[in-house]
Amino acid sequence: KTLRVDIDEHVDDYALHAQSSLTNRNCPNCSSVNAVSIGGREQRIRDTSMHGKRVTILFKRKRLKCKSCSKTFFEHLIFLDEDYRMTRRCVEYIVNRSYSVPPS
Repeated sequence: KTLRVDIDEHVDDYALHAQSSLTNRNCPNCSSVNAVSIGGREQRIRDTSMHGKRVTILFKRKRLKCKSCSKTFFEHLIFLDEDYRMTRRCVEYIVNRSYSVPPS
């Protein structure tokens, strides 16, 4: 199991509290696997709606420092879109939905 998730259900939304159990320690700068955790922060990530409610993922994302090149970086999340603070699935949904909405 590489991901821990707790769910809070509210009237209008779901809040998923998540964090990874195992972290990929590959440095994106020098490709070394010699990185150590130096903290982190909780990041708000939007996802597609579920049961007619908004979904927000509150992800405790680890911050790492490479011992080889001294660069710092956040752990890579494969489900996160690189340009927006939302999942790739959410971006795809918005793009596909935009094609079906008639121009005004």
